[in-house]
Amino acid sequence: MSQTDVENLLARINELPMMPKTILALMDEFNQEEADIDRIAALIGADPVLAAKLLRLANSAFYHRSRNVSRIDDAVVFIGTHATRNLVLATGLAASIRFPAWFPKKDFWRYSLHTGVAARYFARCGRKDPETAFATGLIRAIGEPLTAAAMQDKIMEINTQTPFFEAQRLQQETQSLGFNYVDVTCALARQWNFPEELVDILAQSDTSSYASASPLGTAVAVGAWVVGQLEAGRELEREEHAGLLERLRKAGMPIESLDEMPPLAELSEGLEQMF
Repeated sequence: MSQTDVENLLARINELPMMPKTILALMDEFNQEEADIDRIAALIGADPVLAAKLLRLANSAFYHRSRNVSRIDDAVVFIGTHATRNLVLATGLAASIRFPAWFPKKDFWRYSLHTGVAARYFARCGRKDPETAFATGLIRAIGEPLTAAAMQDKIMEINTQTPFFEAQRLQQETQSLGFNYVDVTCALARQWNFPEELVDILAQSDTSSYASASPLGTAVAVGAWVVGQLEAGRELEREEHAGLLERLRKAGMPIESLDEMPPLAELSEGLEQMF
């Protein structure tokens, strides 16, 4: 990837997404050695959309809670500051993206949500950080609508050959453009001062590469591959991506977890209206 190419792309976008002020204030709070839950709850409560999403998440089947949470501070305590931080990151990024009129927004969010929950599943199988895997998988493809907005003709041409959810899409974009949508997501995340750990996981989530990666990078990559296969209506043919599954094994996540994975609709239950 050429970093210059990505920077030039971002420079060509007329209205580059800006992180909302509430999200920036929350990120400052999360970066403190000891985050103040009351301060976090107050900031989230001042943003009706973010507050509604947090409460919806805390009360969703995703967390299997037996009784409802109605207070913001209770929701933060229940799902944890780490999961709240990741929700804030993902929500801030999602709310700031403007999609071209022709872009399949609904399909994009379904793919992104499913990638997030699949990554979370594989991370849990390997006893890694499931919430960071979920947030990273959720925002992984955000660079695609940005690229589509700036390079409509080229992206439409690539669409005729390979849908954005296919594992080969990243390699095809790199060959055609000099970068791919994950590169753009990483650049935007750095511009917004996202945690470097999360940016590194994003960079390691390339489904076309079998290079060594962190366990969470592998969880996101395998999650994206699984969702892409299912979006295309194909069975999960292991032989086609044996190298990717070898990454799964080396990351300490049993390959058998692929066979035992629940349906995506079950993994994402309660989250369908989040984005």
